[in-house]
Amino acid sequence: MDLLALGEQKYAEEHPLHHAATKDDATLFRRLLQKPELRADIDGDPGSGHDCLQTAIFNGNKEIAEALVTLPLSEFDWTRHPMAAHGAISYLASAATLGRFDIFKIMADTGNVDIFEGDSLGKTQLHHVSDVPIGQTPFHPIDDEGAVKIARFLLEQEAIQVDSEDNKGQTPLSLAAQHGKRGIVQVLLEVSRDPDSKDQNGNSPFYYAVRNGHGPIAELLANTGKVDCGVRARAESDRRSDQERGLTFTWHVLQE
Repeated sequence: MDLLALGEQKYAEEHPLHHAATKDDATLFRRLLQKPELRADIDGDPGSGHDCLQTAIFNGNKEIAEALVTLPLSEFDWTRHPMAAHGAISYLASAATLGRFDIFKIMADTGNVDIFEGDSLGKTQLHHVSDVPIGQTPFHPIDDEGAVKIARFLLEQEAIQVDSEDNKGQTPLSLAAQHGKRGIVQVLLEVSRDPDSKDQNGNSPFYYAVRNGHGPIAELLANTGKVDCGVRARAESDRRSDQERGLTFTWHVLQE
């Protein structure tokens, strides 16, 4: 069978729920979800609800996401990711990383997830909203405004640890500076007690901003008067080395 025929067969065999999610059709998805025969296997293959939820997050479809995460966990346990053992982040983290505020809030409001808990890499939701998607494409762009809303929502919670470090010693501010997330940097600087924190490599948010060519962010950090700007020369030298090796092609370049 040739590749075209295989593709046609896969399309024909696609689960109706997944087809509706892929087509971003919330009305059809909710109607299909009422059918017992389609909900019977929603927590597994075929037509996994997990695939549908991830698609809804990618597309920013809050109606489909809400329809899934408000199901009883005994029927669809979206709090676990079937690929977690292989490095997949949680659905809550995926929503945070892509800046899907409405979906993030819907998930948080279910009370079924701990919005403060770190993952196996030590990353909290504040880290994820400051990070960039891994293994995803520019066809699923980050909603920068939504990301800032998520950050503000998290910072309103009393239990939040704004300067917590992941397993590499990076704080949310460090990640945001590294990846050029200016809006997130501005929000974090309002509350961070240590804007000059060092990771396990001894690098600060200011260093990462300079090394990755995010001048306005470096200026924001310098203007706090709380960071060591003496690392600028080293960061600029490292940036030139990166350019020589062709290592400056980043996620944000892809989106511009």
